Amino acid sequence: MALACRSPCKHAGPEQRLAGGRVDNGAGDCAGPCRTARLELEVNVPGYLARDYLYFNHSGNRALRAGNWKAVSTPYRQSRWELYDLSNDRSETRDLASAHPGRLASMITRWQHLTRQFQDDRKR
Repeated sequence: MALACRSPCKHAGPEQRLAGGRVDNGAGDCAGPCRTARLELEVNVPGYLARDYLYFNHSGNRALRAGNWKAVSTPYRQSRWELYDLSNDRSETRDLASAHPGRLASMITRWQHLTRQFQDDRKR
């Protein structure tokens, strides 16, 4: 697994070891504790399963992540769906649901479809 940092900061030298992989920070870019680092992940691990989405449904908490977008709904927020762009808001502080209603509707529809599919699979 190789992680390549593309941020402009200088927290580390040209190469470090991390989780059995290699952190290659190219021209001395951040490979350290920088919170603004944007990592590109190249996975070459046997058994790795590439996914188009990440689905979550547990105790009333629901989520779907597709690429950098994440739709989330919790009972603590009256089960209202929220939308986050994780490439710009990793901490999920800026709800973009009203700015991107089409994207949110598409993700909710996908979440509902997957829920029905998983429920059907359990019945078999």
